[in-house]
Amino acid sequence: MKNLTTICSILLVILLSYSCNNSNNLNQKEFVHYLNELEAEYEVICKQAGVENWNFYSDTLQSNENQYRKLFSVFLNDSILHHNISSWNQKINTIKDDTLKRRLTIWNNFLTWSKVDLSPEIVELQNKLENELVDYPSEHNTKETIERDIKKLIRMRNNKAQLLGYSNYAYMMLQNTGIDTIWFEKLIETIDSATGPKYNQLLTQIKHNNNID
Repeated sequence: MKNLTTICSILLVILLSYSCNNSNNLNQKEFVHYLNELEAEYEVICKQAGVENWNFYSDTLQSNENQYRKLFSVFLNDSILHHNISSWNQKINTIKDDTLKRRLTIWNNFLTWSKVDLSPEIVELQNKLENELVDYPSEHNTKETIERDIKKLIRMRNNKAQLLGYSNYAYMMLQNTGIDTIWFEKLIETIDSATGPKYNQLLTQIKHNNNID
């Protein structure tokens, strides 16, 4: 059943990509139908993600291959898909349908995120890291190897985010979800200033009780 779902998903991706070649000539009604097809395919892969995660966490012998993540990578990094969403997003201010405008914004943000987190090399490293954590501790998966791969993942995400024009990966994620980075930093400063004295007092007490310098 799982293999059949995977094959069907791949075929749907291929068929969907093929049908998108002339989508630049679509009118608004036809483009809405195009988005409906995209979201139906997205839902198919989401369902597979749920099945894979359920099988993994309910069966200790189940391997964590994350096939769904690879399917998402192929689906969301399709060049035709990116071109179509980008083309319509450029004329978003001319669209009067608020629902369509919101869908376009979400898709545009989603595809920006996919260029980082669903790039093939990051998918491969993240899958590797998750399997290391599942198998930790072991002869091959030590604290040092896991820390090394975590740092590598952080560097890769930051580098890719910077290539897209963001300061770093964290800023990309904030801005891509509609959170202003300046507002967020001021919020953190407010929280720190309000909780800092009590935190330092508690930390000093803990160090004193445990004879820590």
